[in-house]
Amino acid sequence: VEDLEKAGINVIQIDEAALREGLPLRKSEEAFYLEWAVHSFRITNCALLSVFREGVKYGAGIGPGVYDIHSPRIPSTEEIADRINKMLAVLETNILWVNPDCGLKTRKYAEVKPALKNMVAAAKLLRTQLASAK
Repeated sequence: VEDLEKAGINVIQIDEAALREGLPLRKSEEAFYLEWAVHSFRITNCALLSVFREGVKYGAGIGPGVYDIHSPRIPSTEEIADRINKMLAVLETNILWVNPDCGLKTRKYAEVKPALKNMVAAAKLLRTQLASAK
């Protein structure tokens, strides 16, 4: 957001319901919360997974999240498979967990079921591809 402001953008709309839901009740705490939220958006787009490419070893499983559950949009199997492939470019297959990016509480069943079906289909597709590549 700050980068957009510096580029001369006068109006910035962030379509994120979770941002509004998390606002503190006390107005005096809003500025701190919103500053934190801006930095959180930056973190979600940082190249954190690249540290694994640099040789960092992680002994446990890691599930970076393959689709955004805060959006009603249902990602396709291909889209999820593409995200998993990007993760596999930097993570070892034995530590990657395929999962949504958060809990499913904010979505309706009609949105969750097809998204999870696509996620499972993508995982199965890539497992088959990885097995045949051995």
